[in-house]
Amino acid sequence: AEKENNPVAIDLFKQSIAADPNFAPAYAYLSYTHYSTVIMGWGEDDESSLSQGLEAAQKALTLDPKDSVAYFAMGRIQMLRGQHDDSIASLEKALDLNPNSFQAYHGLAMVLMLAGRLDEAKEVSMQGESISPRDPLLWAAIVVRSLAYLLSNDYDDAIHLARRAQQLFPTHSGYWSPALIASASAHLGQMEVAQSALKSAMQKNSHLTLSYLKKTLPTKSEDGLESYLSGLRKAGLPES
Repeated sequence: AEKENNPVAIDLFKQSIAADPNFAPAYAYLSYTHYSTVIMGWGEDDESSLSQGLEAAQKALTLDPKDSVAYFAMGRIQMLRGQHDDSIASLEKALDLNPNSFQAYHGLAMVLMLAGRLDEAKEVSMQGESISPRDPLLWAAIVVRSLAYLLSNDYDDAIHLARRAQQLFPTHSGYWSPALIASASAHLGQMEVAQSALKSAMQKNSHLTLSYLKKTLPTKSEDGLESYLSGLRKAGLPES
């Protein structure tokens, strides 16, 4: 059902633009919807979705240079394209314009993590949680922090955070929590736990492979995800 909702959302924002071609927020949210299509694996042509999303964000900023959502969406798209420095700049601009944007904190934490700036990623993620401790997307901030700990080879804290996300948001944290638990547990030699968690992750995301993770989590350095991927490889996740 979820897969069918994104094209509907795209159509709704396009209808809003048709009704008022100068309404910047419609372009900004259209941009983010294109990003979501790619990150959730819902689209058939990822590059086309990212290009359309970037174009929509740029149009929003042409109409309103202070649209924080447009900067946020642009930063998320730049992250997926591996443009880490540009993404960080866009997300920092989004926070300058709206210091209370939990999503911008989360997006910035994620790209900092992918850029290898792990301590900064943890700190920014905590800042986001402090401004919105009951945010519906809190699970996402927690799993990004879990991954930052895993990439720091702190497997116990990575598992603790992944389980926290699972307990707080059992229907929302998707494949992320069990995949993190699988990887960290494999590194700790807890193979039964790792394989059980990996099975759960693969049931939640039929696209889940090592190549899928490399595509959706592009790191600044070539081996930036190695701790995460090698743990999942030990647990039995296929390459493709």
